[in-house]
Amino acid sequence: MDTKDLVDAGSYNFNSGYQLMAGCCGLQSGYDLCKSNYSWYGELESRNDAFQYLLAKYISIDTVNYNLSLDPLHRPGYKFYTYNLEVFLAQKVYLEDGTSEQKVTLINELFKKQEVRNAGYTWGFRNEGPTFVMGRIMYYDDFKPLLDSMELNMTLKMLVDLGDMDARSVEGGKAQLTIFSLSNEFVEQLKSKSR
Repeated sequence: MDTKDLVDAGSYNFNSGYQLMAGCCGLQSGYDLCKSNYSWYGELESRNDAFQYLLAKYISIDTVNYNLSLDPLHRPGYKFYTYNLEVFLAQKVYLEDGTSEQKVTLINELFKKQEVRNAGYTWGFRNEGPTFVMGRIMYYDDFKPLLDSMELNMTLKMLVDLGDMDARSVEGGKAQLTIFSLSNEFVEQLKSKSR
């Protein structure tokens, strides 16, 4: 199976809900649990072109015409499918293959998806996919402002390390805003490097 087909088959397959909710302590533990049970996770990780196909799949999700009047039970195709892809995109093995331009594109797309999510009612899961991925992108690029902030803020550290954060709590909301602010700064740094 080529990489595009593997991404298509795996990115929104039966494992979506399992990956998002079965872990003990955040999105990362769900990913690790699935990886230990399904061999295609390792297969996808071994592909050098996996990041580009994961990114393309994520960008292809319609955020313009999505019907926000549907309650979460009737819109899991958006909720679970996008979160599932975000967990994949947060993995070091994929991010280390991304170029600066691809990372800028991904961060911009994460902001778009977050806007759609915030526009309507969301479930109380202790995960925020876009925030998790943004944090991981900066973390694996050794972005010093993030690393310094993680030393001072346990909620931020848990978000980046585990993908665990309650955005409805005061601490979680602050951590999320920190990630969004730092991501904008990080994007500007990436753009200046590529000039």
